Amino acid sequence: MLNHCYSGVYKGFLPDNRISVRLENCLSELLSSGTAVINRLAPTHSLKAAFYRMLSNKRLEHDDILEGGYRLCNSTLNSLKHVLCIQDTTEFNYRGIRNKLGELDPNIGPTGNKAVPGFFCHPMLVVDAESSSIQGLSSVIIYNRTWDQKDKNERNYAQLPIQDKES
Repeated sequence: MLNHCYSGVYKGFLPDNRISVRLENCLSELLSSGTAVINRLAPTHSLKAAFYRMLSNKRLEHDDILEGGYRLCNSTLNSLKHVLCIQDTTEFNYRGIRNKLGELDPNIGPTGNKAVPGFFCHPMLVVDAESSSIQGLSSVIIYNRTWDQKDKNERNYAQLPIQDKES
């Protein structure tokens, strides 16, 4: 068995140790390959199938994946004097597969362009201020808008108080 930065992070945390090991291996492949596309990061067909089965497993929630990442990040922070927390929002749009998505899917909604389906991710990356090395993610918020939500112009977004804005 290979050791990597995720070795043991999910052990005892997830309901099944096999899911933990598979998730740790998937995350390690993701980091070493530099892509999040399973068909590119998994070197063999059987590994691709295993990663897809893991991600569709009802006992694995995306919050579980994030929690392990938070635990890993937190374990390194005690030895650091100063960190930077960098945040930004990313839009995942599914324009190309709009016809395959149902508007009743509660996880998909309009993006910046009201006609384009997708969701948003707002991560906070933790970086060591002295060495610039990435420590991990301290927070990730994944959200989507509802199809009946008014757009920026309809909401008069520029005039809204800061506490009423999405950001």
